[in-house]
Amino acid sequence: MATNGAGTRGERRDDDSRSRRGTRPARRVSRPAPTGARGMMHRFGGRDLADAAREKRYQPYSFETNGGTLRWLLIALVIWVAVSLFLAWNDRATANMLADWRDQGVQAIPPTEPHPQALLDFAAAEGIDCHTEAEILAGTPGCERVLDFYSDFADAQNRSNLILALLVVVFIGVIFPFGTFAHRANRNLLTLKSAGQRFKPEWAVIWFFVPVMNFYKPWQVFRELFKGSDPAVSTEDPEAWKKKGRTPPILHVWWLLLILALIFNPILLARFSVRENVADVAAVAQRLMWSDVLLAVVGVAAMLMAIELHRRQEIRHARVGPVTVTPELPRDPIEEALEEGARKQQQRMSKAKSKKSKGR
Repeated sequence: MATNGAGTRGERRDDDSRSRRGTRPARRVSRPAPTGARGMMHRFGGRDLADAAREKRYQPYSFETNGGTLRWLLIALVIWVAVSLFLAWNDRATANMLADWRDQGVQAIPPTEPHPQALLDFAAAEGIDCHTEAEILAGTPGCERVLDFYSDFADAQNRSNLILALLVVVFIGVIFPFGTFAHRANRNLLTLKSAGQRFKPEWAVIWFFVPVMNFYKPWQVFRELFKGSDPAVSTEDPEAWKKKGRTPPILHVWWLLLILALIFNPILLARFSVRENVADVAAVAQRLMWSDVLLAVVGVAAMLMAIELHRRQEIRHARVGPVTVTPELPRDPIEEALEEGARKQQQRMSKAKSKKSKGR
């Protein structure tokens, strides 16, 4: 499995380590600077920033508080909860409106576009006295009733789509502070004297976007973060957190709610629901309302989970004190391949010698 970005054997450089090994100069992963047109492309494409970030990744670092990121994350989640509840209110209003129509005997679904033929088809299905386009233009009582059905249903649908689009925008706004929070919390583990992580900081974020794997990998990442940040675990053994670290119930509650929200989200419910008549659409709107409420509850659980993780890391940092760690440089894949080939060759030679000795 992958280790975290600081490496499972990242060195802590306190007074004791200096006396044993001496200090080491900061390491740099240098690359020749691009020139000319290639340099311009690097700058405009953001390649220079990426190279700088990659180089900084292997420099010594200390504990970085997540307080500022947590505030932005909480603001984004509060907006998420508010928009989700607003969407739930709208879907509930739509469900109530459709239920009233159903009780009045309406069965056909009104059109959402003002096409004359669609309006006339709806009128014919419901037995409403509206038979020609001329009557629609003249505004006869029957056609006025048809237009009222169309207007109310189209307004409800458009309002729901608009709020759902706003929710998607807010979701994108949540991703950035949440990813920064998870990445920094993972990097902090080594500075808290908790070594031996399975996940790199980058993968603490990437696993959320890998299909199928995102149903359990992020939960493993955050379980590791909570256990490695547990202030009750001794700092004498840097890997004691693996057995003695505890995870709070809010982590499991948040993850269970998140999985349910991924399965029963409004977009999937709307897409795979049967809507053949007004009663069906009313039932779908009712289910969408509960799906929206679930999204809001997920947001609240995420807030509580993030606050608890931040609290643990701050308490453990106060207990541990300032610690600087130096990430291990990534190994050259060619070097690893050569070492693996040499190891296999050594194994083959050992087996050959063993067979010869048995034959004698």
